Amino acid sequence: MSPVSPSVIAYGFGAVFGILAVVYFARDILLSLSVTSKLALLYAGSLSLLAVGVFGDGTASLVGFVTGGAGYAVSSFYLVKWYNRQRVGRFAISAISAVLFVGLGWLLSSGVVGGAGIELAGTTGVVLVGAALTLAAVDRNEGEVIRYEVTIAETIDTETDRIGTIEVTNESALFRHAFELPSFRCVVGDGKTKQDIPVIVGSVVDSGAAATIGASETRGAPIQIEWRAVEKRFEEAELPSRDSYEMSVAGEDAHRFTTEAGETITVELY
Repeated sequence: MSPVSPSVIAYGFGAVFGILAVVYFARDILLSLSVTSKLALLYAGSLSLLAVGVFGDGTASLVGFVTGGAGYAVSSFYLVKWYNRQRVGRFAISAISAVLFVGLGWLLSSGVVGGAGIELAGTTGVVLVGAALTLAAVDRNEGEVIRYEVTIAETIDTETDRIGTIEVTNESALFRHAFELPSFRCVVGDGKTKQDIPVIVGSVVDSGAAATIGASETRGAPIQIEWRAVEKRFEEAELPSRDSYEMSVAGEDAHRFTTEAGETITVELY
C-alpha cells in the first residue's frame, strides 16, 4: 500500500495551483485595479469570512470571525486612507462598524443565527466575491484613465516664480484611482555651460492626504522655480543673468502636452 494517500497528493497540487493563482492575481491584476475595486474585493473577502463565523460552527466559525474581523479592520483602514476621509468620515465608519459587530454579537448570543450551515456561508461568500469581481472586471476593461496634462509658459520674467501648471484628470466615471505625478527638472545656460535649478511642484492633494483622485475629477498644481537659487547658480558659474527667459520642453514641440506617470520632464531656459 502506498504510504501517501492519492487524496493528499491531489490536495497538494490544488494548494500549489491555488497559491499560484493568488500570486498572479495580486501581481498582475489587483495592483492595476482602481482604489474602488481593491476596497470592494477586500470588503467582499472579509465579509465572506465573517459569514463563515456567523453561520458556521466550531473551529470554522472561530477562524472565520478572527480572519474576517481582521480583514474588515484592514479594509476600513484603507477606506479612510485612500478616500481621505476626515474626522466626520472616520467617525461614521467607526460607528457603523461598531453597530455591525455589536449586532452580530447580539444575534449570536440570542441564538437567532449561528450554526445555520456552512452552505449558507458559502453562498454568501460567492455572492459577495462575485459582485466584487464583476466590479473589478468593469474597472480593468476601462484601461488607463489617468491623464497628466502639463502647460509650460513660453516666456518667464524674473519676478514670476511660476513656470507652468500640471493637471491630473481621472477619466473614469465610476472608480477612484491612485496617481503618481511626473517629476521636473529645469536647465538654464548659455549654450556652453548649463546649470540645473530646483523645481517645486505644488501638491495636487491636501497635505498628508493619499495621492488618489475621484471619478471624473480634475486637480491642478503650479510648477515653480526659485529665482534666488537661479541667481546663486549663475553667480557660481559666472553666467550673466537676464530679466526674462524663453522656455522650451525637451522632446516636446508644444508648450501644452500630456505625459505619463513617473516621467521626468526637462524644462530649458535660454
